[in-house]
Amino acid sequence: MKTSDFSRFAVGIYATIAILAGCGGSHSPMTPGTLGQNAAATLHGSVPISSVRSDSELSGEMLTSTKVRSHCHGKKSVSSDFHAHGSASGPFPGTFTASGSAKSYYSDGGTSLDERFTITSGSEEISGHIEYRFLPPLAFRQLFRNPNSVSCSKHILSFDFPKVLYKVKKHPHQGGRAAATLENGSFSESFKK
Repeated sequence: MKTSDFSRFAVGIYATIAILAGCGGSHSPMTPGTLGQNAAATLHGSVPISSVRSDSELSGEMLTSTKVRSHCHGKKSVSSDFHAHGSASGPFPGTFTASGSAKSYYSDGGTSLDERFTITSGSEEISGHIEYRFLPPLAFRQLFRNPNSVSCSKHILSFDFPKVLYKVKKHPHQGGRAAATLENGSFSESFKK
């Protein structure tokens, strides 16, 4: 065997070893949040949810209900409270309860939503909180359009908050974006990253 053939052979061996080392090295153990969303959803029936996803990752979760109680009053401003319970779908399928208050402040053009929710999925219980207030700066109130709406008709509440932030109780520093709507006695809330 010539020296040049041996060099090519040796380089080929080293390249193969390097490739195989990359494939078979040590892997970290499976931890919450390491699976993709589809894999997580597939495994919910066979393993505890807490071992598949962190309970702060509600992205893709949807809460819907036609079982809503609300009471509101006010003409120049709206003050209200509501309670809803229904079905949860997405990464944590099951049921939910949500309660809180929504307000509008016509004097300053502001709106607020204060809500606590609990999602029950199998043996998992995920509790969270939305605390949001939109108040345009005094000097720019004519320029800022409030993206939210809160209204009261015959003591029945309606609201739409397309962009609010939620936090999960166990991890107050973690959460994401949500959208909440209550209209004609139907409540819906969706969660995003």
